[in-house]
Amino acid sequence: MTNNRLVFNRIIILGNTSWGTTLANQFAKICENVIILTRTIEDANEINDFHENMSYLSGVILRKNIQATNDWSIVNANDLLVIAIPSTAMRECLLQIPQSKDIQVLCATKGLDSKTGMRMSEVIYEILNVQSLAVISGPNLSTEINNHLPSATVVASESDNFAITIQDCLHKDNFRVYISNDVIGVELGGALKNIVAIAAGIVDAFKYGDNAKSGLLTRGLAEISRLTIAAGGDPISLQGLAGIGDLMATSFSQHSRNRRFGEFLGNGYSVSQALEKLDGIAEGYTTLPSAMLLAKKYNVELPIFSALSSIINDSRDPSLVIESLLSRDPRQQ
Repeated sequence: MTNNRLVFNRIIILGNTSWGTTLANQFAKICENVIILTRTIEDANEINDFHENMSYLSGVILRKNIQATNDWSIVNANDLLVIAIPSTAMRECLLQIPQSKDIQVLCATKGLDSKTGMRMSEVIYEILNVQSLAVISGPNLSTEINNHLPSATVVASESDNFAITIQDCLHKDNFRVYISNDVIGVELGGALKNIVAIAAGIVDAFKYGDNAKSGLLTRGLAEISRLTIAAGGDPISLQGLAGIGDLMATSFSQHSRNRRFGEFLGNGYSVSQALEKLDGIAEGYTTLPSAMLLAKKYNVELPIFSALSSIINDSRDPSLVIESLLSRDPRQQ
């Protein structure tokens, strides 16, 4: 096994989000020095004083070797920078990282750039000087991981050694870590499944049943696959944790914000009302316009994505949109 402490001096988590804090706790089981970067000194003091992120992950006690700071200048080339912030904040936050250092990065943010449709790894390469990069994705609901329930994830990097080193830092107890070299497929699977999960929530609201929901997820995965192939990803990756695994968890879990957002829409709430009722960000909502940009770029037809866009952006009645989807002529699978 790789001696990760010789490779990574520290694990630095960018973002005291629930997911970032969950990853910090997981890394801290193996790595001695884990630091969470926060936006404010108040957030850092809360974590340091109480060993708990009461603002975003209340009730989960953090391991003693986790510290927090709002001094983002501490990142250096010997650290692993784990990025776990909302996709909408990616550019703003990366610009606060020292630009002169070759940084080792693990991107744990699922989403696309809202203006360009770029994947998060592409945005990272555009802004930072990166020596090695990996992305992490899978059916990773923070609540279940923090309750020590069995979970699995996949880390993808063009460098096998880099992916294996991260695997050595994370694979512990009930948290299983697999590796891949398909960064595009793993990244798009993690970003696009959030959009399909919104549609799954609408189906739940209409009480259409398991047959309809399973059919929707199957066709949704087909749309994700078409777009991923067009972008250069491997469709085989979507048959694994970062594809169907993540899609199932996000579309069925009561903890999924994307599914709940869709359920609110199906129950008659407006987009603004549905967003207010969530206790966090629905990445599928922010990712949808970017996915449509990619669909146009690669000339890929995405009926479910287009239907959701008409609901969210054009204020169409969800029941009429779903009826229109169901009335489409059947084609080859």
